[in-house]
Amino acid sequence: MMKRYLNLALLFLIAAIAIPAQQPEEVRELYPNGKVKSLGTYVNGKLHGEYTEYFQNGKLWKKWYFVDGKEEGISTWYFENGKVSIEWNYKEGVREGVSKWYYETGELWSEQNYISGSLQGITKTYYKTGELQGEWNYKDGLLHGMSVTYFTSGKKEVERNFYKGKSEGKTYVYHENENVAVEATYVNDKLEGELYIYDSARGLRVKDTYRNGQIITRDRYDYLGKFISFEKYDREFYANGALKSETFIKDGLRQNRLKRFFESGFLSESLPYTNDTLTGVGFSYYGNGILLSETDYKNGMKHGTEKVYHENGIVSRQNYYQADTLEGIVFEYDTLGNIITSSHVEKGRLNGEKKRYYDNGLLQYSENYYEDVVTGSRIEYYRNGYLKQTAQYHYGKLEGFLRDFYEDGALYKEEYYVEGEMKTQKIYSRTGELLSAKGYDE
Repeated sequence: MMKRYLNLALLFLIAAIAIPAQQPEEVRELYPNGKVKSLGTYVNGKLHGEYTEYFQNGKLWKKWYFVDGKEEGISTWYFENGKVSIEWNYKEGVREGVSKWYYETGELWSEQNYISGSLQGITKTYYKTGELQGEWNYKDGLLHGMSVTYFTSGKKEVERNFYKGKSEGKTYVYHENENVAVEATYVNDKLEGELYIYDSARGLRVKDTYRNGQIITRDRYDYLGKFISFEKYDREFYANGALKSETFIKDGLRQNRLKRFFESGFLSESLPYTNDTLTGVGFSYYGNGILLSETDYKNGMKHGTEKVYHENGIVSRQNYYQADTLEGIVFEYDTLGNIITSSHVEKGRLNGEKKRYYDNGLLQYSENYYEDVVTGSRIEYYRNGYLKQTAQYHYGKLEGFLRDFYEDGALYKEEYYVEGEMKTQKIYSRTGELLSAKGYDE
């Protein structure tokens, strides 16, 4: 029996010796320009030893050290100018200990501490000149507790408390003379309650009230502490809680922009107000957020240019207003930017010539208006530019001869009208032969 076991052991030993250890293999990855992108050694299919990555210009970008496929020790990243960018510290593939970040000019920017791959404790940041810029408190990779930033003088600039990565509780901002500049409260990363702004002499200048991160009211004070103005935001909401409109009010008057929103959240309209009066450029939008129109306002009325757009951004209509009334020539365009119509308008009514065009740019018809009513000559054309019809109108009614033409220009039909009523009619063949006649004495 013992002999049998000895034979088996000998067999396994021979087999183990017969299997050679895999030789290290150097692997290179190249950029399209032929320069090395990465270079590393693999043992048994795993990175082992130094591994480097390069910029396209051939300069070193990253240098790692691997043991059995896992990062180990210091990993160094570089800027293209050759200076160190980051130094990571690894243990068995996980960040561990102090890591350092640098400015591109070489000065230390930040020191971080990792435990088992997560940021823990105080991360310090520095000005280029070497002074401490901030101390950021981390727990399990998230900002937690009080973090502080400093002026270059070493005095506190900001104190902010965090809870699991979100601002929570009191935040203080300081003037460099150490007096409080801002005092605010956060709840779940949003401003809540009163926010106070002070000047460097400790005088209260602004008091804001926030609800769920939205400013509700603002009181302003002069340098003597005297009340100057009261400001607030009036907001309306849809039934689902989405914002419907928002207006800034100062001392009871609308100021800045009144904004209206679609239920989807996209802006539908933005109107400019100064002392409760529309003044400036207003915008309206399609439901998908694309600009629909832009309009000039003055003294609460449309005054100046108005442009209306297709959804592809091409102007569809261009108007000019004076004191809320259309004036001048109105142009309409198709989605390719080709003109469709041009109309003369006076005091908001069609007065003068109106033209309509085919999509090939040729005139389709020309007609004249007086106070929105067709009056005078009307001429219509085929797509090839040949005359199609001529007519005369008087206050919207046909008056005189109406003539229709074949596409080759030959007269097809001739009618005579009095106050919109046809009195006579003649119809011709393409060769000019009279085919029929009505209203003539026999």
